[in-house]
Amino acid sequence: KYKFINNFEELPLLDHKIVCREKEIENIKKFVYGIKGALRKKVSLSIYGYGGVGKTALVIEGVKSIIQDVVDATTPNNYNPDFILFFTAKEEALDLSFSTGNIQRKIYRHNFSSSVELENSIYEKLNISSFEGYGGQGIIIIDNLETLERNERIKINEFIQYMSPAGIQYIVTSRNEEECEERMKLGGFEAVEGKNFIRQYIDENELDLQLCDADQETLLEMSKGNTLVLVLSLRRLSKKIATVEGIVMDLSKMSSVQSVATELVSLPANGYEIISEFMFKNTFIELEERLIDDKELFARLLQVFAVFPKETIDIYTMCMLLDVGYIQIEPYLNMLCKFLILERKEDSFAINSFAEKYIVQRFLTDQETYERVSNKIEKSVREI
Repeated sequence: KYKFINNFEELPLLDHKIVCREKEIENIKKFVYGIKGALRKKVSLSIYGYGGVGKTALVIEGVKSIIQDVVDATTPNNYNPDFILFFTAKEEALDLSFSTGNIQRKIYRHNFSSSVELENSIYEKLNISSFEGYGGQGIIIIDNLETLERNERIKINEFIQYMSPAGIQYIVTSRNEEECEERMKLGGFEAVEGKNFIRQYIDENELDLQLCDADQETLLEMSKGNTLVLVLSLRRLSKKIATVEGIVMDLSKMSSVQSVATELVSLPANGYEIISEFMFKNTFIELEERLIDDKELFARLLQVFAVFPKETIDIYTMCMLLDVGYIQIEPYLNMLCKFLILERKEDSFAINSFAEKYIVQRFLTDQETYERVSNKIEKSVREI
């Protein structure tokens, strides 16, 4: 069917149509085709964002659109690839349980776990021993790069930048902002855009579901605009295995910070905990490894975000609460933004709600610690 080398049998199947991503798909195609009359194109694109925001689905939809253009002979600049290859390091995904309808983790079949495995897989698919003297053009998709250890990611980035011919373009998906020539941050849906997503998703996928404005707003609030969480919630509702009220309970944060230890031991994980683990399991481990020489300040910083009484904290208040200087704390805040744990809003910062579970588990381990930190922060905020 296709005249170019591919491994489309290894692409994950999309059970449902994606919606409201037309602009992003066009940006992927512009990256691949280049501008009209271009003599040179950029060779690497990083699509990054929270776990579950739809990065893999977006890339697959973009590739499908490119394939259609190639088959129809409508590609700009007479683009005609010699190959399109997909490789994923994804280890797990979220889905619905057939028996209970609850959100659950499932093991995902990844096809590389190191830079050497990826390189060898590329050469094997192209039936070559190396890129030396290779003159073909095509697309290589590297999915969920954040799953690999930092050293392995660095090697892959070096392979892309220095060891690949100019005719080969890479599309990398990751929860981190990878070092690529072009970068596209993929966010969730909020307010009007979110309602439009819900309506289009229901229509395009012919779900047996009707939601009033209030229910749509509730789902957007509970999901924090996360695409995967929204999709899983809509599927649960359409199958009549959940109600909006039930989803609210399932996606609610733990009932109290003080009881987190006993709750995690004695109760099965609810949707909130499963999603939190899925989104941030590897992130905090890597952050602690990077900040091994200054873990105390890092811990104090995250404790403040976990117990702060308002949604956002400005950087100057943070400096006073921690008794540190602006220059000392700004790199930490920027790093947390880069890892998508925090979101910057001018001079203020807000924490991702699904990251709170990890902060509580690692840095507020018992009721005494929680109360001590909470009382200190509340007193300081009143003084400020």
